[in-house]
Parts: sequence; structure tokens; C-alpha cells
Amino acid sequence: MVKKYFLCISLFLVAQLSLGQNIEKLFKEFSDAPNVENVKLDKSMMTLAKSFSKGDDLGGVKDIDSLQVLDLSKCSSEIKDKFAEMVKTLNAEGYETLVRSNENGENVRVLVKMNNEDISELVVVTTGKEAALVKIKGKFNKSDISKLTNKQ
Repeated sequence: MVKKYFLCISLFLVAQLSLGQNIEKLFKEFSDAPNVENVKLDKSMMTLAKSFSKGDDLGGVKDIDSLQVLDLSKCSSEIKDKFAEMVKTLNAEGYETLVRSNENGENVRVLVKMNNEDISELVVVTTGKEAALVKIKGKFNKSDISKLTNKQ
């Protein structure tokens, strides 16, 4: 009897873990979806962009290594719904939730991956009409994030 309960609980946990999505899987799943805008700037492109920008064009954030954006706002409602369902099961292990918001059917989560006191990765996930996924890698702190969001 105890073995049956243990087996059921184990199977449930394995099923939950396998359902959990990670951020890279979201990018991979939706990068080729119809009408999605997919932009990825690697370290060399970011270096080039920084050389043409003024010192504070990025809100004081100078140590961005890469930027990846999936804009699903022009996608069909079916694709947006599938994205929202996958985000619900998002496995954000290793990330800390900085902000969570739900207004007018638009859900926003801001996640950060910390490296000591510095942020090494910032992820913004939005579902609803303006569905999007943004990932910024680099080295910056929370005050840099405030500067960037205030500027925008």
C-alpha cells in the first residue's frame, strides 16, 4: 500500500518536472512561428551597437552581452494561447522573480539570474495581446535595471 502511494507520488512529480518549460525551450518553440519577430544580438553585435551609442543610450547599462527578443504580438490568437499555456508551466529554476503583474489580461513576469550581487540575466515574459519574450545577458545590478526601465 505504501509502495503504491510512493509510486503514484513519484510519477506525479516526474510528470510535473517534464511539463515544466525552460526559457530556451520557449525561444526554440516559437522562434519560427508564423508572424513572430525574432531578434538576436550576440556579444559582437552588442559591442558594435555600443560603439555607435552615446554613453547613456541604454540607460547606463553598458555591460550587456546579448539580447534576444521574440515578439508574438502579430501572431494568431492560437499561437499566443499556446505560448501562454507554456509560460504557465515555465520552469524558472535558477531565476528569481523580480516583478509579477497581471493587468487587463496582460501577464508580465520579470525574472533575474543572479551572480553574487550582480544580475547575469534578465528575462521578461509577457502573455496576452502583446505577447513577448525578452532575454538580456550581461553584468549589471538592480539600480541599472531601474535606470533602464525609467528611461523606457
